[in-house]
Amino acid sequence: MPMPSTGYPKATVLQYKSVSDMLLAVKSGKADAAIYSRNELADYMRTNDDLAFLGEPLYRTPIAIAFRLEDRDLLTSFNLFLQQIRSNGTYDDMLRRWMEQGAATMPQLPAAGSGKPLVAGILSDNGLPFIVMQNNRLIGFNIELMERFGAFSNRRIQYPDMEFGSQIAALAGRKLDLIATPLAITEERKQRVAFSDSYYTIDSLAVALKKNIAAR
Repeated sequence: MPMPSTGYPKATVLQYKSVSDMLLAVKSGKADAAIYSRNELADYMRTNDDLAFLGEPLYRTPIAIAFRLEDRDLLTSFNLFLQQIRSNGTYDDMLRRWMEQGAATMPQLPAAGSGKPLVAGILSDNGLPFIVMQNNRLIGFNIELMERFGAFSNRRIQYPDMEFGSQIAALAGRKLDLIATPLAITEERKQRVAFSDSYYTIDSLAVALKKNIAAR
């Protein structure tokens, strides 16, 4: 995601490879606050009461599935699939379960496709509601989205787990067919990948330890 202005010219901006590393930095005092999507932070805060939001959303970012620039057929197929699940109520049901109700289990899904495997890059500790590994099984909104797309395309989905920063290069190098990790649509990235229609818009907020907020 693009980095927002902090409003504090002397602030030091730290970047972490995973959400868990970022939150650990806040809890250990290495960072005063963190900026991330409302959805993943809210999921963490359901079971941990040591953090709180700081103010209103800093910015809103549409996210999409990324494809190789030249792979227009697969991109078109995904957009048709997205249009279909939006029109038949499946998408709204997914939003309600994962984004509003905080689901932590996968629903009954259509049978996996039998065609050529589709390789979708992910970050397994991205966090709910999008992607997480739970009891040795991937779950989340994006996993359900991919499994339904696999059934739509008659293709089984494979999920190589890789660091976020290496996924676009892996896509360009044909190690991936698409990136299923939540990926913000930016003009810079449009030079390297072809984005699908946006499937969600993320609100990004700052969080800090409650005890530090109370002391302000």
